[in-house]
Amino acid sequence: MRNCSFSHVLQCRAREIILETTRIVIFSIIFFPRAICYNLEIFIYKIIWREF
Repeated sequence: MRNCSFSHVLQCRAREIILETTRIVIFSIIFFPRAICYNLEIFIYKIIWREF
């Protein structure tokens, strides 16, 4: 019986971890491209201002 309940606890913990990681992945997929584009814009502006 202990073994069964222990595996049940592990399954619940694994489910929580999976939900947490999917949340982090979705968050990073949404926000990382924006951050990269923002940094690229700043970089391009600096190059343009340096040129002129």
